[in-house]
Amino acid sequence: VADRELFTGSVDRSILRWSGKGGGSREATFEGHSGAVWCLAFVPDFLLSASADMTVRMWDPFYSAAVAVFEGHEGPLSCMLVDGGVLYTGSEDATVMLWNLEDRVSEQTLCGHGAGAMACEVRQAAGRPWPQGHRG
Repeated sequence: VADRELFTGSVDRSILRWSGKGGGSREATFEGHSGAVWCLAFVPDFLLSASADMTVRMWDPFYSAAVAVFEGHEGPLSCMLVDGGVLYTGSEDATVMLWNLEDRVSEQTLCGHGAGAMACEVRQAAGRPWPQGHRG
């Protein structure tokens, strides 16, 4: 689409920015991860990338420059979700970490999976209540 930019992550450890103008030309390369880039997400003014190198990087999408690195997992990252000012990351280390995006620090680590945490989603608690007796 002519008025959009596409960002793609790769097993080659890079992130590419593509322009929709002129048939989709590559405009920039982001380098810094030492493992495959599995997930990408935008927050205001920044691009986030989750990698097999066990980190999330926060990028300035205009300058292709990393401005922060989130470290704490002990295995490759497998999923990432942003909800408000919170970043959720799941890892093959079987944990989910919650990060404060403003302060760029980990606030909580959730343990309980018997294997890697491969997907995450948030549901607002104010939504429809669970049926009586539902134990999840």
